[in-house]
Amino acid sequence: ACECVEHIVKNSLNEKANLPYMAETDDGWSNKGWWYDGQHIPGHSSYLVGQCIYFVLKAYSLEKEYYHTEHREWLDFAGRVIAQMEKTRNSDGEYPYIFSERTGAGLEYDSFSGAWCLAAAAFYSDLTKDKTYVEGLLNSEKYYHDMYVKHQECYGGPLDISKGIDSEGILAYIRAVRYLHRLTGKGYLLEHLKDGLYYEFTFKFCYNSPIKVPPLSTIG
Repeated sequence: ACECVEHIVKNSLNEKANLPYMAETDDGWSNKGWWYDGQHIPGHSSYLVGQCIYFVLKAYSLEKEYYHTEHREWLDFAGRVIAQMEKTRNSDGEYPYIFSERTGAGLEYDSFSGAWCLAAAAFYSDLTKDKTYVEGLLNSEKYYHDMYVKHQECYGGPLDISKGIDSEGILAYIRAVRYLHRLTGKGYLLEHLKDGLYYEFTFKFCYNSPIKVPPLSTIG
């Protein structure tokens, strides 16, 4: 696992955009994974960039806590990407849906996907105790809560949602709010955390998706 994280940190960065590429093949690194054809425009997916950085930070924190090994280069990698992500929020506090491969700028918005960027930046702030980004993160949290979470609209699912909130994406929001509360102690964040948990625990798939691959296809 450490070799995998090390490989990502050392090799995946798009130097022009300060963002990691999300797929590797024999031809090298790119963003052309299985999801690529579903994007409206090409670029770095904020969902995947944010999630990548969150789990690099998780690996960093576990190594430090349990094995007393500090991989400073992992933290520096995350910090560089987060600094780029923080430049791209719009005036609503929303992170992009797609980042430019050429410059790292936000190309498309109007999506819940950037909640993973919020989670990564909140986790980074909590780990480092650097509060540089906290005011902006609180603004973003409020935007995602008011725009998506508080309505409790538990329809669709990860198999058919485009840009909306779903039972996977909400996990980013829950993580983000937890770290922001730990950083700031603001009571309303616990109410927002409760809203996020209500959404996740209320969620049901509204129909049986036609799964055709064993073993799931065989169990009714």
